Amino acid sequence: MNFVKYVKYTGLAIIAIFTAFIAFISAAVFIEVTTWDEAGKWIIKAAELAGVGLLLSIVMSIIGTIVAKDAKKK
Repeated sequence: MNFVKYVKYTGLAIIAIFTAFIAFISAAVFIEVTTWDEAGKWIIKAAELAGVGLLLSIVMSIIGTIVAKDAKKK
């Protein structure tokens, strides 16, 4: 039962982080379009790096979930 809760809350956390990431990218693109400033480009680059980190955290969560599931079977 705890494993199901873990998977559910991990999934909800990933969705929340992904939603915040989309909002951040949208704001950066809006700044870039409205101001034509270099700051928007730097914000977009930072968001792209954060996206790479987000993808790595999702991959690690999936690996951790698989390992925990296999450990529970034994």
